[in-house]
Amino acid sequence: MSKTDIQPSSIEGIKRLAKAISKRDSISHSKALDTASHVSGFGNFQHARRSLTACSAEAGSTRQAVYISTFWRHGLKEPPAVRRSGYSYQRHSMS
Repeated sequence: MSKTDIQPSSIEGIKRLAKAISKRDSISHSKALDTASHVSGFGNFQHARRSLTACSAEAGSTRQAVYISTFWRHGLKEPPAVRRSGYSYQRHSMS
């Protein structure tokens, strides 16, 4: 998954995606902002800014959604918790 496959749901996310699009497609940052906003379901960046600002103002203390993403390496020889603890790890086969 590349940075440009993500559908942002915040102004910060739209700006981050626009930066990646701008570098990838060699277009101006303002055009990339509009493209990133369109990917997020808005007409343009100004529409996204107005809509997301209005949503955050009326949300106040209501529940918020949290999105967490992370990168990991595949094929580690031992689990990360064991590696950090300093204990040795032996994989045993059941044959």
